[in-house]
Order: sequence, then structure tokens, then C-alpha cells
Amino acid sequence: DVSDWSSDVCSSDLFKKQAKALGKWLAAKGFPVATLHGDLSQGAREHAIQAFRAAEARVLVATDVAARGLDVPNVSAVINFSLGGSIDHYVHRVGRCGRAGRTGVAHTFIVDGDESLAAPLVKLLEHNRQVVPPELTELVRATERAEQAACAREIEGVDELEEEEETLLLEQRKANRERQRQHYKERMAKEKKQQNRMYRRH
Repeated sequence: DVSDWSSDVCSSDLFKKQAKALGKWLAAKGFPVATLHGDLSQGAREHAIQAFRAAEARVLVATDVAARGLDVPNVSAVINFSLGGSIDHYVHRVGRCGRAGRTGVAHTFIVDGDESLAAPLVKLLEHNRQVVPPELTELVRATERAEQAACAREIEGVDELEEEEETLLLEQRKANRERQRQHYKERMAKEKKQQNRMYRRH
């Protein structure tokens, strides 16, 4: 029963189409929701933010760009649909809940493309004495293995390229020596003919 809710929920890091679709779905399910995205007019944006601040809308669905700089008190839950562009970005979004000594919880989905931020996230959680899910630890290991394999393939490719270049250089040197020998033979043959002519004259 949404009337029993004692907290507001902010959902972010969505694309415009996703924000619109999620907002419509939640509204159809009876959730008091406001949607914030770049296609709204300034007036509509202000109305959505005001409805969320006044608790008329207990859920705010927002694209990440539209939610930048958003400062709403009493937000006790944040749902992120990806880690975002950086760990600093993630920390900023998570910090929208539990402000001023209040309690709060943030739920974040780790999706394709977030792999590079898994290791920094583990360090952040450990630094703040938070529980690190085993799945996140395994993702870090899998990402490291994939990076090492990619690095090995790159090094192998460089080695193969160097071998090809060395082979080509040797072939060029061999061809140059063959041309020099041929040129020397032609010159000697020419000089011999000239000498024979001189002998015949004498």
C-alpha cells in the first residue's frame, strides 16, 4: 500500500525512453510517480520536482542528465540502473539519499559496460566498511582475466608484426644483394667485351 510509505524513492541513470516507460508503468500500478527527463518543458520539470519535494509524488523517475544538481531532502532510497560514467558520478548519485544524518539505502544495477568500474567500486565499499557481494568480486576477477588475455593477444600481435617486418627486411636485403651481384656481373661482362675489342685492334 503506497499510502503507508514513509520514504521517497529516486530512480536515476535512465535514458529518456526508459524513464518515460518506467514512469507510465509505475503510474499504471498505482504508484504516485513523477517523471523527469529532457523532453519536458521547464515548467513541467519544475512541477515534477515540486511534486516530489512535497511528497505528492513519492517516486521520482529521472534521467541522469535531468537529475543533475537535484537536491531533495528526505530521500531514503535511490535506485540506479547503472554505475554511471565514473565512481565519483556513482557516489554523487548515491549521496542523494540518507542526507543530514538520516538513514538511506541505494540499490545499483551493474550492467554491460560497467565492468571497468567494478574494481574501483570494490575499493570504495571496502574503504567505507561495506559488504562486498561475492558476485562483484568475481566480476572484478573476470574483468582482470579478460584484460590480461586482451593484453597478451596484443603483445602476441606485436611480436608477429615484428617477425613479419624482420622477414620482409631480410628479403629486401637479399634482393638488394642479388641486384648488386647482377649489376657487378653485367659490368664485368661489359668491361671484358671492351678489353676484347682493344686486343683485336692491336
